[in-house]
Amino acid sequence: MSEKNCDVFICYETTTGKSFAEHLQTALERHPRKFEVFLAAKTIPTGKHGQNEIDKALNQCKFFIVIITSLTIFSDEVKKEIKKAKDLNKIIIYNWFKGLTSDDLSELGLKDLQHPPEAEFETKEELANKVILDIRKTLESEEKGIKTEKDPEEISKRGYLLYTIYKFEDAIKEFDRALTIGPNHVKSLIGKGNTLVKLNNEADAFELFNKAIRIDAQNAYAWICIGGVYYRTRRYKEALTAYEEAIKIKLDYHLAWNGKGSALYQLKKYPEALVAYEEAIRLSPTYFWPWVGKGNVYYEYGKTDSSKYDDAIVAYEKVAELKPDFPGAYWRLARIYAIKKIKNDTLHYLQIAVKLNPDYKKGAKEDRLFEWLWGDSDFQKIVS
Repeated sequence: MSEKNCDVFICYETTTGKSFAEHLQTALERHPRKFEVFLAAKTIPTGKHGQNEIDKALNQCKFFIVIITSLTIFSDEVKKEIKKAKDLNKIIIYNWFKGLTSDDLSELGLKDLQHPPEAEFETKEELANKVILDIRKTLESEEKGIKTEKDPEEISKRGYLLYTIYKFEDAIKEFDRALTIGPNHVKSLIGKGNTLVKLNNEADAFELFNKAIRIDAQNAYAWICIGGVYYRTRRYKEALTAYEEAIKIKLDYHLAWNGKGSALYQLKKYPEALVAYEEAIRLSPTYFWPWVGKGNVYYEYGKTDSSKYDDAIVAYEKVAELKPDFPGAYWRLARIYAIKKIKNDTLHYLQIAVKLNPDYKKGAKEDRLFEWLWGDSDFQKIVS
């Protein structure tokens, strides 16, 4: 491979993405076109300087494939490769492991989701199929004389990818470039809108989402984005309507069911919220946000029936299992055990929450649920 030109460069994070990348390499090499694929772990020959081989492949490749798994956005090497691929004007294709959000460490959840649902994958086979179909579409467009630098679909992919690595201003530029070529390109309208939300320009974002709906009223993701703006501005009834529109279009859309649950929760319609969260969990068992919502509902029930706190504990423990680096799960568990006056469990979960997010130190010193521990030396060690 090192002596041949590279057609496809696969970019991935080793710990969580290697098996997906290796299967994709095999699928592409078995394709009738016999793509030459660069995969760092398997392609760099013994004795060769790794970075030189990576740079050579990046310069040669036509397609740059990014596999986004849970640790991808924290990989400096991935970010460097993405930047170089963009600078070299490569055709970028990316796919996203189902259940991830673009701001995966934050506690913002659905409302800051930024990726088209068709980019999601769950299995190695699904990922390979999606990438091969994307490559085929691009090659067919080229055969028809449509250059990728003039294709809003390809340009918008760059925008989404830049968003993923927090390059919001650069993402806006790419979406604007796509919209200059195709003013009604729905993915670019939605992409720019979500990026504007991250830049705290929700008014302009809302206009872009509405324009996307006017062009394609059957776009479930656009309805979710509108629901997100309503949710952030505490217009929960309107948010609920938007999420329900998304569900009408795509009944098995777990993000829409989770959004519906969140809106119903804010409207204090707890039984209905629980039903929505359960459906989101059924559709996507590894997506942790509905488990957070389910725990929140049971926490509210616990205020009048203390036995329900145990159900909340089960839900929050599931969150910790699915998303061990999510501090909110441990904070919620610490508060429930504080209500139960169980010192060891309270301090155990509080310590984890504080380690992941030091801001909880202040919260613990001010939240009256912990008042009975304020004078405790073990408590003070954690919050000092």
